Amino acid sequence: MSKKEVKGVKFVEMKYEDGPFGARNTYEVYTSENKKQALEFIETKSVDKKYYYIEVNVGDVNDPEVIVGLDIQGTYEV
Repeated sequence: MSKKEVKGVKFVEMKYEDGPFGARNTYEVYTSENKKQALEFIETKSVDKKYYYIEVNVGDVNDPEVIVGLDIQGTYEV
């Protein structure tokens, strides 16, 4: 995975949750000031494992405006 830094994006935590069929979901969680920064950051990343997610919470990490994420299938927003 790329280590390029994008201004305004900060690492928050690694999070682990039980997923389907006994799988373990891994979340690499970041926060950013705005969606543009989040998208720019996600473009520097890649995921090649199932159940691995990189998520950028836009705005307040505990109450984000939007979450921009990346998994093995590509980019998503929630």
